This record gives sequence, structure tokens and C-alpha cells, in this order.
Amino acid sequence: MNDPHREFCRQQHRFVANYLAAVAWVNDLECIVVERRDLEALCGLERFKQERVKWFRDDVAEWFPYVHPIHFANKEYSVGTMYLSRKPIEDFIPDGTLSAERRIALTPPESPKTGLFTTLLGKNRKVARNDIISMMTLLANGLKAPDEIKAEVKPEVRTRTRIKFELRKSA
Repeated sequence: MNDPHREFCRQQHRFVANYLAAVAWVNDLECIVVERRDLEALCGLERFKQERVKWFRDDVAEWFPYVHPIHFANKEYSVGTMYLSRKPIEDFIPDGTLSAERRIALTPPESPKTGLFTTLLGKNRKVARNDIISMMTLLANGLKAPDEIKAEVKPEVRTRTRIKFELRKSA
């Protein structure tokens, strides 16, 4: 018999993965970097413990087969950021104690196109579960196009090069 808590977590992780995959897709990214505080918020957690990190990696593998956690300095088991990628990313991630933004900026040009989740949303914007459900439902049912969702995610992405997205209003 499956553990009900584990099944709940699996569903939650897949929900988050589906949302993050859509965010990456509409921003033409192959890899999205999510900081710990955002993972905790997206999953409704106060702490993201090591077992939960393992479960998360397993559960999002169909969307992001390459998951690479970056641990806080001097905290071997405490994840600071997580790289979720459709392509191999580990060899491109710079070592050292760096902010997520700086680490992304230092990735070589041949690395998968990478963006930081908080930059995509905007620093002061939080995404509530209801907003995610609404956005994903509208997209899945053809009531919104990906270009319309780009504006809801954030009109600017910072990766190795600066990319701006224009807001298109639906007719």
C-alpha cells in the first residue's frame, strides 16, 4: 500500500513541475533555476528537507530529467537552489559560493539556455497556487495562448543575454 503522504507529495511535485515547465517553455528556456524559498513556497513548505529533495528530483524527472541541487556553503544537506533542466546542465554550472543570478551569468555560452525563476516573476511577486491552477487551466484548454502567458509570468528574462518579451493583448 502506498503512503498517502508520499502520494500527496508526488502530486504536488508534479503540479509544480508542470507549472515550471510551462514557465520555461514560454520563455524559451531549457533550464530553470529555482531558489529554496521559491521551492518552499511553490510546495507550501516551511522547510525543504533532504528526503523531500530526493522525492522532488524523482517526481519531476519526466519534465526535467536533469536536476542539479546547489547546496548552501558549509551546509552539505541544505539546498540553496535547484537547476531543473531538459538537457544535461551539471558540467556547465560554475563552482564556488555565488548567488543564483551570478552563477547563471557565468555559465558558458554553449550551456543550455537558463533563467532564474524569481527574475521571471519579478522580485516582489509571489505566485499563489490558485494563480497557477488558473493559468495552467486556461493554457491547457486553449483559452489562452503561450504568448499571453508570457506577460503573466514576467515581461523580461535575464540569461546570458538580455531578452525582452512584448505583451500582446488578445483580441
